[in-house]
Amino acid sequence: NHKLTIQSDLVREQSEQLLSQYADLEEANRRMTTQQAWLDAVLANIPVGVYIVDRHGQRMTRSSSFNDIRGWNDETLSQSMEALSQTLDVLRPDGQPYRVEDWPIIRALRSGERIQNDIMKIRSATGEVQWLSINAAPIRDAKGEITGSVASSVDITELERARRLNEENEARVRFALQSAKAIVWEQDLQEGMTYRTMSIAEWLGNPLEPNQDHFGLPIGPMHPDDRERVQAEFEGFTSRVGEFSSEYRLLRKDGSIIWVLTRGETIADLTGQPRRIVGVHFDITIQKETEAKLRFLESAIVHTRDAVVLLDAVVLPNAGRSVLYVNDAFCR
Repeated sequence: NHKLTIQSDLVREQSEQLLSQYADLEEANRRMTTQQAWLDAVLANIPVGVYIVDRHGQRMTRSSSFNDIRGWNDETLSQSMEALSQTLDVLRPDGQPYRVEDWPIIRALRSGERIQNDIMKIRSATGEVQWLSINAAPIRDAKGEITGSVASSVDITELERARRLNEENEARVRFALQSAKAIVWEQDLQEGMTYRTMSIAEWLGNPLEPNQDHFGLPIGPMHPDDRERVQAEFEGFTSRVGEFSSEYRLLRKDGSIIWVLTRGETIADLTGQPRRIVGVHFDITIQKETEAKLRFLESAIVHTRDAVVLLDAVVLPNAGRSVLYVNDAFCR
């Protein structure tokens, strides 16, 4: 009887332990099911492509948004990384092939490194191009051992198109400004910072000394006869909102002169006070030289003792050429 009692107690104790372990397993299974449901919900709704692989590089799970990668579907995404790399033409931003062993998710798995904003260009069989920004990181267990890796992708195709379009537009603007011999500039009146599409030194061919820049103007190499006037003008422009214009001369290192026309506008902040100036420097040297030559020719024609008559190049029907100008000598 005594032995039966001891055995009965042992059976009851083991049963209680098994029931306790079963309850723990049930609770762990419930938590795991709940967490899996949370993960599935996140992967189904997150607007970012998420891809998770195990230690062997085999897919464990992915987000629904990963199907937004053109040409990748459930069939292709169920393949290994190596097979997946054969499905599409994956390139680096410079157009060079992107080897599968260099993909961020594989690098994270093999080396344990974290990769951020790695750009991947994908070209499908139909020729469509998609740009992705990839982040990747290793997955580690409690001992710190790598058990897999995860990568996230964001479609930046529209951003890349906008960036490239912006670069093309900037190139066109630079070409137009260079052809027009012009510099676009902006002066922040509060921060004291100046932005230019081209440096004044490059424009002049002269290096500028420190503190020679004043409200977007190269005061240092300015012609002495213009400096005081123009500096006063621009100090006035900074104190009132509106458009402005000024002409002046700059001196090159070799002593030659550049005529400059500056046009711009002083822009107010929310309180109505001047905040920044946006303007354009135009090289009008050729225009000024042409005007000077025309004035010289005009003076010569006016004061010469010879008769001068200028006729229109266009011959009118039944009227001949129109007389554009005659000097005093012609009338005498």
